[in-house]
Amino acid sequence: RGQLYASMEAMDALNTATLENIGELAQTNAIAGGRENLDIRDAEAFAFMVPVRPQLPIKRGEFDDFERPVLHGLLPDEIDDKEFNRGPFDTIFGWRRLIGGQRQGYWVTVGGGGPPSGGGGRGGVPIGRGAGGGSSGPQRRFVETGPREPDLYRVTSFPGWMLNRVGSFASSHLRHSRFMYYESPMARYKLGYLWPGTGPRYIRDPEMISDFLEAASIAESNRSQIKETWFIAAEMKSKYPRTDGRFMTPGTYSYHVDGRNQSDIRRVNGWMDPREWPTATKINDWQWRDEWDYTVYEDRSIGIIGQRDEDEQWVPQTAYRIDTFIFLAVNIGEDVEVPNPHNFTSRNDLPAPTDLDHQLISHGEGEANHVDRLDLLNFLSIAYIDDTAVGWRSRFTGNKPFPYQVAIAQSHVFNNHSWDLWTQMWESQLRPVSDVQGWIEKMDAGDESDFPDETGPVPPEDLADYLRSLIEYARVMSGESN
Repeated sequence: RGQLYASMEAMDALNTATLENIGELAQTNAIAGGRENLDIRDAEAFAFMVPVRPQLPIKRGEFDDFERPVLHGLLPDEIDDKEFNRGPFDTIFGWRRLIGGQRQGYWVTVGGGGPPSGGGGRGGVPIGRGAGGGSSGPQRRFVETGPREPDLYRVTSFPGWMLNRVGSFASSHLRHSRFMYYESPMARYKLGYLWPGTGPRYIRDPEMISDFLEAASIAESNRSQIKETWFIAAEMKSKYPRTDGRFMTPGTYSYHVDGRNQSDIRRVNGWMDPREWPTATKINDWQWRDEWDYTVYEDRSIGIIGQRDEDEQWVPQTAYRIDTFIFLAVNIGEDVEVPNPHNFTSRNDLPAPTDLDHQLISHGEGEANHVDRLDLLNFLSIAYIDDTAVGWRSRFTGNKPFPYQVAIAQSHVFNNHSWDLWTQMWESQLRPVSDVQGWIEKMDAGDESDFPDETGPVPPEDLADYLRSLIEYARVMSGESN
């Protein structure tokens, strides 16, 4: 209890601390990285970064901003963008499934020569499933007049991924277990405590009575104690009645439950007494059979082929149902409260995620009052080291205009998966140094107190003057000038 909440609170605290010190953290890491690449046996080897104190448009959201990422694998509404901000579940994990766009077209009627629908039917057992009429007649088909827009998609979140994986295993090996009884509603209720923030939820803790006579006795004394009655249903349709010698020959019968040739479990609320079914016959202890027939014109799954009479009218044919119901158990379990895994009751002052302020960032279209995301995270690193002679330095100066060996490098930080702080795929890459004058202006604009002491003994204005002397040279080297 409380672990999920504690993890979100810890993340929020870390994000807040990082935000409050982002400039200092960036400069400290830049200095450490630069010095790591220098020969620091010489004490006068230093590095720093411009801008000295980076400022990023970052915004702390609200607790409910967690809802879409957690439940649906999508970023919050105001951040999500199918081109630029698709989030980690889509871009990193690949949990993305295209569902197409709005179809354009019209409906047409096709296949008018087939047999019409039959009369169908239904047996006399309330939990039985009725029979359709086999094949139907004319069908309607949608004709698309243009391509779909392939830009609508569905993303799977962590809970969805986990339930799919666990559910696939459970449906194969634990299909009728207590686990399957709990799995989906428990996950739904626990997440519901967060979004939208429901009150206590309850679930029935199963306590099964599998002896029919004991269950019937409970129903007689206290019917309300029985919460559910469970049956196994095996419903079969056949071309021939059970009394025919050809009954159950290959190709003449099929189970009738969701297209699967297997039995099914039926659960009904409260007590259901199969002894009260008017058309069912008891065939064994706790087993009842309901036999009935219905009309079809064609059902190839059981070998009934459509036929016409001399007037070219479809001939109705009889099909048979043999439905067997086996009492399984009654559930007399009580409803219990689902534990809330979060240790808060008030939704005020809850943790929240932090992301870039996307209302202030453009995608390169040049919106007014927006920062171009491509220029947002450019940095200039400056490193210098004293490379004068070890001995007789006053003699071997090399007549250099500046006493240090200086190196500059421009880097760009980017995320080519999804431009958001939810998606931790940020990278950095060196770029050719551009707009030296712009970098000099940033250095000139910075107060001397902004520069950390670790930048070294050379005043920042001296380094700015040094870069200023290289402007023409930099233009030649970058190909901007002949």
